[in-house]
Order: sequence, then C-alpha cells, then structure tokens
Amino acid sequence: MKKLFLSLLLFAQIVSYGQSFDFVHGVGIRSAQDRSKGYIVFDFPGMSASDIRAAVVAKIPTIYDYSTGSIQNGENNSISLIASTGKNELFIDNNYSRYQAAGSPKGGVGGDFIMNIYFKDGRVRYDAPTFQRLYLIAEIVRGHFNRTDCPNYGDDLTPFYELIKNKEQQNSTVQYFNNLVRALNKAIEEAASKPSDW
Repeated sequence: MKKLFLSLLLFAQIVSYGQSFDFVHGVGIRSAQDRSKGYIVFDFPGMSASDIRAAVVAKIPTIYDYSTGSIQNGENNSISLIASTGKNELFIDNNYSRYQAAGSPKGGVGGDFIMNIYFKDGRVRYDAPTFQRLYLIAEIVRGHFNRTDCPNYGDDLTPFYELIKNKEQQNSTVQYFNNLVRALNKAIEEAASKPSDW
C-alpha cells in the first residue's frame, strides 16, 4: 500500500511539476501555463495542509538567513515570505559604466520581494513575487554585501517589470523564483516520504 501511495505521489509530482513561472512583457511574472494567472499550484495528495506548511516553513531558513528573509503568518492558512535575494543576483546588467560608478563592478542586480504561499490539504499555491525594490549588489565585505540603490532600479514609481528590459534578464529573474519553488517542493516531497514516527 505504501509503495502504491509513493508511486501515486511521484506521478502527481511529474504531472504538476510542469507548473512554472514565466515573464510576461508589460505584466511581470505570471504562470507559464496560464498567463492570466499570477500564481502556480502543485498537488501533494495525501498530505495535510499543516504538513505541507510545516515542510515549507522548515525549509525557508535553510535558503534565507535571518538577515535576508522572514516569514509572516497570513490569513486562510497562508504565509508571506518577505525576503531579499541578498548577494545572489536576479540578473546581470552589462551597463558597466553605470555600475562601476555605483561601486558594483559586476553589474549584479538583486531585489527585495514578497511571495505569498497558500496551503490546502494536498495542495500548495505560490503567488508570483512582488518586488519592493531592485538594487545593485556592490562588493562583498567580510561575508556581508553592500546594496547600492541605482536610479534606474530604485524608482518606486516604476513597476519592476518595466525595469527588466531584455529577455536574458527576464529569464534569469524567473529562473531564480522557479528554483526557489523547486527547493520548497522538494522539502514537501521529503516530508511526505518520511515514515511516521509512531
């Protein structure tokens, strides 16, 4: 019976892992499968909402330390991941003269974002991230990074998707969040495969 359950779980993951984020011009990050939706959903049959939530909440601190991420409890069995990409860039902008002047020889751009995550029995939903700001990643000093706001990325009045101009930058940004979702889903899978302790 347990083998059947695990086989069904694996099959469901193969089917649902087709879900991913994509970058839609003029809109921002959306579901790659249905661009009218600003979220993606994954099925984890046989798992309770509290088990799925516990796996995600336990995984987040292994990705974001206390200085780059926090979790806020939301309504309707949800959490908000409030985080910074830290020293990991979303994308590289090759306009080197602008970045060298700002102290960022690499041209790496990071961001502060919020991602809402909702839990139901057998399902998890990840909303597309919303950005609070984008910033230049300057030099790493003793394990810490300096953030330098740049006029082209620090303008609160301009939606972030209008600031990310080329396809390579868009793909890199989306890949960051697809990798985050994969890591969280893997933690859920690992929790599902652990034998009960009683």
